[in-house]
Amino acid sequence: MDIYAPKGHMVIDIGGGTTDFGILSLGDVVLSKSIKVAGDYFDRQIIDHVKTIHKLEIGTQTAESIKIKLASLTGPLPSDDEGIALTHTAMGQDLVSGLPRQAVIGAEEIRQVLLYCFEAIKSILLSTLEETPPELAGDLVDNGILLGGGYSQIDGICDYFEAIAQVPVTISDALMTAVVDGCKKLLKLNTNHFFGEL
Repeated sequence: MDIYAPKGHMVIDIGGGTTDFGILSLGDVVLSKSIKVAGDYFDRQIIDHVKTIHKLEIGTQTAESIKIKLASLTGPLPSDDEGIALTHTAMGQDLVSGLPRQAVIGAEEIRQVLLYCFEAIKSILLSTLEETPPELAGDLVDNGILLGGGYSQIDGICDYFEAIAQVPVTISDALMTAVVDGCKKLLKLNTNHFFGEL
């Protein structure tokens, strides 16, 4: 992505603590928004769901495992080789007896939890698009939206955002290192500008 081009680009970064939205053009951030709904929040919502529905107290590591195995937003549910929807057996503490117990968590349950979480992300996305200057908004039809951050790996996330924004959505080739790679490239550009080729 050439952020110095006279065209608008949109980036959404879904990390552990926040989801960040940015409209970039001519090497500058034209518009940015952030919301504290991301990976950690997803884990808390899964913990609350399991507590409410299954009456089982689980920890953050278990919630993370459930999310990694079962997370999806659109399309077919995550399934095995025979097409059977995946489940995850969660171990925890029974809220009534206080004894160790396990519960089987289904992929459809986790999809509903994530769709609830993504409603807040959807709202910020729409407000960002509405506030984008018209000439840059038009560029998004061609350039689309670029997704970054570890939680851009959720199944069906591109289709989810495409249905909302009505523009193409792609996932960064370097989800986990894009920010560092970009800073490194920017540092090199600035160094060459001020000091010449090193």
